[in-house]
Amino acid sequence: MRNTVLRALVFCIASQSLALAVGNYTDRIIVRDKFTVEARQYRYFTFATETDGIEVKGRFEAQGGSGNDIEVFLLDRDGFTNWKNGHKVNTWYNSGRVTVANVYAKIPRGEYYLIFSNTFSLASNKVVTADVRLD
Repeated sequence: MRNTVLRALVFCIASQSLALAVGNYTDRIIVRDKFTVEARQYRYFTFATETDGIEVKGRFEAQGGSGNDIEVFLLDRDGFTNWKNGHKVNTWYNSGRVTVANVYAKIPRGEYYLIFSNTFSLASNKVVTADVRLD
């Protein structure tokens, strides 16, 4: 009887630890989705880090229009404000205009914006599949 209770207690603790580990992992996802970015528009995902040296990793692919292309940027808060207003910015990641690419950046603590920009397209919407996370 005592061994059964002990096993049940260990199982409960292990289950809760696993649930916490899974919960922490899912909180580290920036985007894992398929979405549309309309012509002349952009879509962004915000996140913050409390630690220096965090890595942003992932992959994206765009479909639509004649070039099946999208621009992806990783900017800090000031960079995002400047970018929205058409000013020059320093980027943590800049894909250029591509169909598919891997995202990688090592960033310090702060607030960030992962931007999927279709502002260059006059008429074509783009469907983007993205899976980007903190590591």
